[in-house]
Amino acid sequence: EFPNFQIEREDAELSFKIKITATNTVSHFIKLRMTLAEHWSLLCRCEGEITYKQQKIEINHLGTFDFARTINFPYIPFAFYSYQIVNLKNDRQLICMQIRNEINEILQSRIYLRDGLKQTTQMFDKSVEFNIYRIYPHITTPNGHQMYLPREFEWNLKAENKKIKVMGESRGDYKFGLAAGYVGSYCYTVEID
Repeated sequence: EFPNFQIEREDAELSFKIKITATNTVSHFIKLRMTLAEHWSLLCRCEGEITYKQQKIEINHLGTFDFARTINFPYIPFAFYSYQIVNLKNDRQLICMQIRNEINEILQSRIYLRDGLKQTTQMFDKSVEFNIYRIYPHITTPNGHQMYLPREFEWNLKAENKKIKVMGESRGDYKFGLAAGYVGSYCYTVEID
């Protein structure tokens, strides 16, 4: 029941019990008229325990609670989608996202800076660059797609009133399972202004 949620899973490989407390800090990624499609995210606090291959990990940090829906479009030209979350100190969070079509044109490139203490979200969609410098050798996904996964990358925002730079290096711990893609973690440095 909003704003409190609890999710649990019991499995030999991955189990978890997580309490999620959503805040009023919202980011709207997509909102089409007549509810044809929408995707939004709430800044939240996540607490609990994750057990992966008998290794227990206690968590107590910021997260996101996302909601997305769409009608069944016969053709959506998305060929590339990257959505990255970086937790910062003082209850702040960066969300970096980019969508490209099948001919590699950027459809959307944004950085969101969320502040849990002030309950504000700043959205930047001008002068946002995502550069991939090194990749892993191509893989074939379980559903038969060929893809490359980033190894070293950079996000850059150079706006008049804000500068953000994120340098990331993947830990190589990608797991298949988000739509037809992968999720993973990375080490990073962040410079803001």
